[in-house]
Amino acid sequence: MTRVTADVTRVSRRSYWGRGEFDSEMERVFGRCWLFAAHESEIPSPGDYVTRKLGGEDVIVVRDETGDVRILLNSCTHRGNQLCRADMGNSSHFRCSYHGWTFSNKGTLRGVPERKQVFDADFDKSKYNLVGPPNVDVFHGLIFASWDPEAPSLLDELGDMAWYLEAVLDKAGDLQVVGPPARALVRTNWKLGAENFAGDGYHLGTTHKSPIDLGTYLNTEAFPQLDDVSMDAMRGRCIVAGNGHTLRVQHYGLETEEPVFLGYPEERWADIASGLDPRQADLMSRISVLHGNVFPNLSFIDAAALYSGDDTPAVSYVQLRQWQPVDEMHCELIMFALVPRWYDEEQRAHSQRANLRMVGLAGIFDTDDFQNWTSVADMSRGRVSQSTDFVYAGGVGITPADDVDWPGAVYDVDHSEVNQREMFRRWSELLDDDSICARTTGKADRC
Repeated sequence: MTRVTADVTRVSRRSYWGRGEFDSEMERVFGRCWLFAAHESEIPSPGDYVTRKLGGEDVIVVRDETGDVRILLNSCTHRGNQLCRADMGNSSHFRCSYHGWTFSNKGTLRGVPERKQVFDADFDKSKYNLVGPPNVDVFHGLIFASWDPEAPSLLDELGDMAWYLEAVLDKAGDLQVVGPPARALVRTNWKLGAENFAGDGYHLGTTHKSPIDLGTYLNTEAFPQLDDVSMDAMRGRCIVAGNGHTLRVQHYGLETEEPVFLGYPEERWADIASGLDPRQADLMSRISVLHGNVFPNLSFIDAAALYSGDDTPAVSYVQLRQWQPVDEMHCELIMFALVPRWYDEEQRAHSQRANLRMVGLAGIFDTDDFQNWTSVADMSRGRVSQSTDFVYAGGVGITPADDVDWPGAVYDVDHSEVNQREMFRRWSELLDDDSICARTTGKADRC
């Protein structure tokens, strides 16, 4: 079956809901790509760890006793029992509850009960250290890993997206995760949320009409700088950064000589601008919202808190979210709230609260989105429905703007489907590459 048309304007529903397609993408997409695992601020001290999923595998992300970041398969090398059952903690060792094999937080097998009585005298513990991905790297606090030993470097994989991530993560400098991430099992395929964050501005006027009508945009009480700005003056752009990475940015129509970073104290604006290159400052200035997706399943959003409630001051918030595939009909959504380390306790609380209210699991935007995503899943279970296609023809024929000095292909349009086409172009490319399947599975005959 053709999954994606050559021009990527039509995508088979089985690309989402087919079991065979799901199994293939777990091998060829999640078995090959660089995947987000955690943020460094979650494991600041030696021994700190969190347990996560990495391409369908349970792993421990830990800062070892020497301070290095490691990712270890959360499975004892003796009989495969789960080593660590807590979501987070601090430990110098991980001890299996089955036979007591004990591993250091570097993954080294340190203890084997009754080793001399049970095993041969020449039993070599070094052969049974914990397994981990062959590639682990950190980008501005984001910990990534790939299971593919032949994967390109993380920077090569990110390509132009690295410049945009830098702008988001460096705008306030030294971001840290606040509290444990929120988690939810969502009854839909992981790609639906990822493509939404990849650049879908088209759904706003319908799906989110109610919060928009309530004044979540152009809140002049919170942001007096917007007093003379109209909705018509807002400008959105869709950006294709290559390798399936995309984003969308929407700016307020403010005429200013210096960068304006709404949601941050005005006395810090000059410092924020000085930490960015001039083009990044131009990107991050005046934003209403910026959101995107690092292929395959790491999404992000950066926005001024248009509604924080309780007469609290206006603040900015940054959220990372990951769409972890569970099966073709379910994904686990994990949400991380990030704030600048220099925020005081009150600012941090306001930003975290705004994050929850705007784009949290029960936030005013996500409750709308969840209803759509689960509905699409429910309406795509049948034989007939799965024989039809989804349409991604919005913006066919548009060309990149030539007056914007940002990396990648920048399209001077707010509502388009060019970003979704890039995501599915990369997805299809990986699924059709048998060399990827062969090296991630070790079995060429399966490909």
